[in-house]
Amino acid sequence: PAPDGVVHSLSSGAEMRLLSTARAVAGSSSLVALSFDSLSCPVWRGFAGAELHRIARSFGVPVLHVYMAEAHPDDAFPSPMQGPVALASELRRHRDLEERKAAAGRAQAFLTHKVGRPVVLVADGMGDALEEAYEARPFRMFILDVSRPDACVVAHKTGLAPFNMGAKFAELRAFLCLWRSRARSGAGRSA
Repeated sequence: PAPDGVVHSLSSGAEMRLLSTARAVAGSSSLVALSFDSLSCPVWRGFAGAELHRIARSFGVPVLHVYMAEAHPDDAFPSPMQGPVALASELRRHRDLEERKAAAGRAQAFLTHKVGRPVVLVADGMGDALEEAYEARPFRMFILDVSRPDACVVAHKTGLAPFNMGAKFAELRAFLCLWRSRARSGAGRSA
């Protein structure tokens, strides 16, 4: 089964369970994408975060974004990026949940602008339990099969980012194409 844990709503601050939230985002879809995000990662910010989201959505797969610890906080491991991928203001290590939620809000606004539609985003807790359980830093996407009532299963995961993103995009498209083909033919699902 897919790892579960506590996530935090950006709007209400309420604690929720990741997999319950993923099922809610999935709605009637048998799949949901979990995208673990970090605005301080220049590759995620430059193109990869939006492209992973677009690929999943192009196959009708809803996406739940999970904001986690910064990949390149300015006070620990800064990324000297300038130009179009530079941040307007620095992102430091989150000292508390309110700082993480504020950074997550910035990422949500940024990604909403990049993909041209609202995105659903929650925050991992300060212990980084989900980031650790999914081995997600600096960013990573997982496709969960939520069709089974007893468990959510990781059906696909991108490789560790940020290198060779073109191959990761191609693998994600190939997986989703195969899944859609099998679903249409009634041949079952692969895990």
